[in-house]
Amino acid sequence: MSRLVPSTRRLFPLLAFLLIVVVICAAYLPALESEFVNWDDFEYIRDNTMIHTLDASHVRQMFQSLYAANWHPLTWLSHALDYNHYLLNPWGHHLTNVVLHALNVYLIFVLFRALRSDRPEDDPPYVLTIAALTALCFGLHPLRVESVAWISERKDLLCAFWALLTFIAYLRYARAEPDRRRLWFYLFNACLALALMSKPMAVTVPVALLILDAWPLKRLGSPAQLGLLIAEKIPAFLMCLFNGVLTLIAQKGAGAVLPIDRLGVGERLLNALHSYWFYIEKTLWPERLAPLYPFPKDLSLANPKIFFSLAVFIALTLLSFWLWQRGGKWFLAAWVYYLVSAAPIIGLVQVGQQAAADRYTYLPTLGVFFLLGAGAIRLWEWIAHLKQAFLFRSLFLACGLSGLALLSVLTAQQIGVWKNSETLWSHSANAFPGKLAMAHFNLGRVALDKERDQRALAHFKDALKIDPAFLDAHISRGLVLYRRGEYADAEKEFKATLKIKSDPIVHNNLGLVYIKQNRLALARSEYLVAIKADPNHLEARVNLAALHLKQGFPERAIKELQGALKIDFDFPLAHYGLGIIYRNEKNLARAILEFKLAIYLDPKNPDFRNALGMTYWLAGNLLGAREELEAALDLKPRHVKAGQNLAKLSRAMETKRGSNEFEKDPSPDGG
Repeated sequence: MSRLVPSTRRLFPLLAFLLIVVVICAAYLPALESEFVNWDDFEYIRDNTMIHTLDASHVRQMFQSLYAANWHPLTWLSHALDYNHYLLNPWGHHLTNVVLHALNVYLIFVLFRALRSDRPEDDPPYVLTIAALTALCFGLHPLRVESVAWISERKDLLCAFWALLTFIAYLRYARAEPDRRRLWFYLFNACLALALMSKPMAVTVPVALLILDAWPLKRLGSPAQLGLLIAEKIPAFLMCLFNGVLTLIAQKGAGAVLPIDRLGVGERLLNALHSYWFYIEKTLWPERLAPLYPFPKDLSLANPKIFFSLAVFIALTLLSFWLWQRGGKWFLAAWVYYLVSAAPIIGLVQVGQQAAADRYTYLPTLGVFFLLGAGAIRLWEWIAHLKQAFLFRSLFLACGLSGLALLSVLTAQQIGVWKNSETLWSHSANAFPGKLAMAHFNLGRVALDKERDQRALAHFKDALKIDPAFLDAHISRGLVLYRRGEYADAEKEFKATLKIKSDPIVHNNLGLVYIKQNRLALARSEYLVAIKADPNHLEARVNLAALHLKQGFPERAIKELQGALKIDFDFPLAHYGLGIIYRNEKNLARAILEFKLAIYLDPKNPDFRNALGMTYWLAGNLLGAREELEAALDLKPRHVKAGQNLAKLSRAMETKRGSNEFEKDPSPDGG
């Protein structure tokens, strides 16, 4: 086949860009219909006030915060920009993910061409075509769905975007004339810094650059050259070291890093070997994909899966060196890149409860697809020597397009898994029955949101069958029992939880139970234990204030609530509690101010609206009272007290009697 004429050659990258963006966006279009899911989305977006205001102070907070056990300020800034445009409309947040993924796929097309040649503009048309198909194969693979359809995994897409630009800029730097290198040096380091500010996954990029030095750049020929190549990457290594330490501090502080006694060194090594093969297996055969994968039951060489993983690891390593010695440089470079880039996520430093995750494959499996593309080019060139080359090339392209179509179907099915929280965790529980406690726990949370207490209790029970030490499942089960008025059972649940771990949250919740049982001395004792264990436990302080008020000591209650506000003035329950006290003391102006502050800080809380409405009523502002009570019912149509109060207020306004009879507001209990 003849080479492209210059005008067509210049046009092809633009055509490839349009093709890739259109195909990827079309394939992921169903993701725009998905909701936020109860797996980081609420914590990252809905409840994250840091991203709800886009100003200098909040941007500064994004760069200083270790919120959600991570330091990724660029990711927070991205979410803030989305929130500024789309608020809490999920489709807009999903749209940004899809567009970012499409751009990444195009960058993979550019990188593949740059790796093959220092003059990619001279590529023949079949190379350009196979490069585009290779990029699309990566982009349409169902393993990508988790990174794209899960809004909170924006960090994966942003990190990959800047990491890919780092690789491309580094290739330009290494191949540039000496007088033009400085610009590319600053550029690839800047891109790496942005990748690290998106997700710590980029900490392996400097080592990946050394792999590029070995092949295809061929800059590594002697120990002296290796020293020079490492020296030029000192800024990159220092950035990665800083980011890695910061990430470990954040993760350990949040309790996300599993200690050695929970998963020993030997088990971690064997799980790492299994993970290396697991990701390749899922890339080659994407079956039973799920957001969480359980650990193998037996992490020992006696387990056939673990033994097979070790055998594959050794075989691929030996094959890589054998091919290198015979001129097959691509395979060893791709294999070492995979081993290095996957190192942070194979479980040597175990973070979280998952044994593996689809999102971890985004950057590490690039080498697999590049090998596939390189092999396809070699096959195409071999076909050229056959008698019926046109027929075989047609079959080759047909197979490639059929493969992309199959991947698109699998991707569409996997996107459906992420439609909402219930579909996500039902799929996970069904994929691995009796193995994923987290799936049942999150299904219980879904049931709670829908006020299906019995179903929630059943899911929490299933979670505890799988993992009897699952603290959050115990706490949630106890809270459901408390909400249902089954105080004796709730007490047993919380006490059982404390046998697993002494936790201030559990002590606070046990205090709530004792209040309902009118065991006030025990309640006070539990609140004090919670506050001693965590002086910043604001809910326990508010509950202790409520207890003081119940016992007839409003001065102590005010002092406790004011102490809570000194810790965090933006804690709405403390303002709500002060409003209750001031209203009881007939200080209506001060009560109205406190209720307004509570509503400002938590505008979706119907109890706060109900309390302000009743206070307006006492102050003689009947129109204001009706407005607030109606707002409470808009937020929660089944709010009993607001409904009763609005009915009484309506009767009072109709008869023009202005009656001040209303259902008394409950004391704040923080539950």
